Amino acid sequence: MISAPHDRHELLARDLKQVVGAAASVVEQTDGWCRFDVTGPTLCDLFERLSNAPVRNMTTGRVIRGTLEHLGVFLWRRAEDHMAVLGPRSSAASLHHALISAAHSIA
Repeated sequence: MISAPHDRHELLARDLKQVVGAAASVVEQTDGWCRFDVTGPTLCDLFERLSNAPVRNMTTGRVIRGTLEHLGVFLWRRAEDHMAVLGPRSSAASLHHALISAAHSIA
């Protein structure tokens, strides 16, 4: 999965297909996913309540495909105190609710 600012990369799928040619398939997924960026000093505590992913061992740049609550997601460690959650757009409200509920339980 590749992420880039849409306003500067509107033709990203086409450009990538030109680079990879017949060696790979490229599929536009812009409307299929949602992303939540979560930051803070208790990041690992939050994600340990929501997922069995080894978040404390994740280094910056690492991505894990797993579940958050009952939903399939990608967890992308952006920095020590920053995690991006990519999930199905159709489940955005459920993901948001899970993140907020877990955040309130940490306080």
